[in-house]
Amino acid sequence: MKRVALALVCAAALCATSVFAQDQEKAALRFVVYNVEYGAWANPEQIGEALKAYSPDVVGFNEVPQGDWTKRVGAVLGCPYAYTGLVSSANHFDKYKSIASRYPISDLREVMLDAPGGWNPASAVGATFEVNGKKIAFYSTHICFNKNEEDHAKQIADAVKQYDVDADIVVIGGDFNCLVDHTSGIKHFLEHVFSE
Repeated sequence: MKRVALALVCAAALCATSVFAQDQEKAALRFVVYNVEYGAWANPEQIGEALKAYSPDVVGFNEVPQGDWTKRVGAVLGCPYAYTGLVSSANHFDKYKSIASRYPISDLREVMLDAPGGWNPASAVGATFEVNGKKIAFYSTHICFNKNEEDHAKQIADAVKQYDVDADIVVIGGDFNCLVDHTSGIKHFLEHVFSE
């Protein structure tokens, strides 16, 4: 059975979560998700220093500047493997999604999201890595609040089902701009992804 973790982040907030192996004696993986608001409040090295206390294995960033920003944060955190997508949220300046990882990442991808009734374009960047023989897929996203049934969150859930059929664990983190109890996208995750 595939395990899925979902980390929700509001703008300029931080969320840290751990995914544990079935055997609690094995090391936990620590994921951090952070919306850096286009890097306006601190440089990459300062962000890295601030996140060190969380000892992340993988970090998903939202609203990051393009270029080497994520690699610079990763260097401070000991997460040298980085990927930054090419789609800036709503075509705004420096609102890209990225991943920094302690583990080598592969299958780098950016899933395009284009839902009616909200801002577009949106995307989710994804990468795959292995730890203790387990294949883990990780996504970082920044999507809009939307009451439409065919919203960005549902599109991410559909992409996970399509691309990550052989992953043992899937972690989706990001700025979802909605409430957990809302009837839109998060409901799709809870009903369609977590239930499998």
